[in-house]
Amino acid sequence: MSNQIYPTNTAITYGYISSYLAQVDVAKQLSFNGGSINSKLPIQILMATKTIEEIDNIDPTDPNIPKCVNYLVSLCGKYIAQAQNISGSGGTVNPATGKISTIAAIEVQFTIGSGTPPIDPNTNNPIISGGTQFIIPYTYILNKSVGIVYNNVPLPINISTAISYTITYTADNAVVTMNQGVSNGDLFVVTGLQYVNI
Repeated sequence: MSNQIYPTNTAITYGYISSYLAQVDVAKQLSFNGGSINSKLPIQILMATKTIEEIDNIDPTDPNIPKCVNYLVSLCGKYIAQAQNISGSGGTVNPATGKISTIAAIEVQFTIGSGTPPIDPNTNNPIISGGTQFIIPYTYILNKSVGIVYNNVPLPINISTAISYTITYTADNAVVTMNQGVSNGDLFVVTGLQYVNI
């Protein structure tokens, strides 16, 4: 059995944060039309993190966890130091409440015209074809933590030469504004980080 680099819960936290950081890097590369970053890395880190979390929930003594944790840490690579800084050692202070909090991953996945997509703040109804805004319904989302994968492509933030988005954060939620209308069948995967009181 290999020696486990980090405790399982710590590795899971680092994995969620690193997935977000990798997604930001991919979006920046797409914005500037260059670079050689692995565009699948954010999803690989996220899937490895979720797998470890599921195994740990079923059987925390599973002998495969150390190997899985070490693999996840190797995927996170250069993002580990940033993840350590973001997560803090004894919790992080939520600047909106002043309370010690942990950081949790959030994910919203939906398809326009199918199921129940998030609410359009202009109509208070689910976003529909042609709409440009929707609400991410989580409180205390970390500023600049949201990333969007649109039809399997990570979107850049606030550029005019391609489909992109801007986002407004409040203590109650975040509002995403697309620079063009959405269409039926469009798939969105929205990820981010959220303060959760300890």
